[in-house]
Amino acid sequence: MIMRILEHASRRRLVCLKGAVVLSLLLAACVLSPVGQARAADNPPAAFPHPFYGTIMVDDQPAPAGVTVVAKVNGVACGSITTKYPGRYGSDENGLFGPGISKLLVQSNSNITIENGATIEFYVQTVKADQTATFESGADPTWLELTVVGPLPTPAAPSSSGPPDISWPVVGGIIGGVVLVGLAGGLLLLRRRHAKA
Repeated sequence: MIMRILEHASRRRLVCLKGAVVLSLLLAACVLSPVGQARAADNPPAAFPHPFYGTIMVDDQPAPAGVTVVAKVNGVACGSITTKYPGRYGSDENGLFGPGISKLLVQSNSNITIENGATIEFYVQTVKADQTATFESGADPTWLELTVVGPLPTPAAPSSSGPPDISWPVVGGIIGGVVLVGLAGGLLLLRRRHAKA
């Protein structure tokens, strides 16, 4: 009788140990997902942003609040900001243009990888500003006074630009998590059935 109890306990431990090993391997497979690795190899990491802030003058007058400033490199948008105050975009560290206002962050995205030294062009409501800047990854916030010869077009209503970018490592992690939960549930059911037998 005692031998049967010990054999049963040993089998239960072995089943639990096998389950733990399987779950560990599945978790490792999810974390080291080849889908995420392949996507990361195709798209090198984006550079650190180069922040900008300053003034916007249109025909020697402050630009109205609510205009959009877009930064482009090689004709590809790589940052934008909508103004909250007339004639000003972004802020400095002291909150000169109001607390909590973000700077115009110029950075690589899914459409472009920006290299140091690239020329940045600025557009105010699609009108090209007279000034340009040179991209420096991780640079300190740069003050830039933008001037535009107007008039500015009326801001367009926001529209959908298509599906959002997909973070494949996140998708792989979600799928892996669902598989992991399903397998854990299946192992628990098997364990319950085995315990009843």
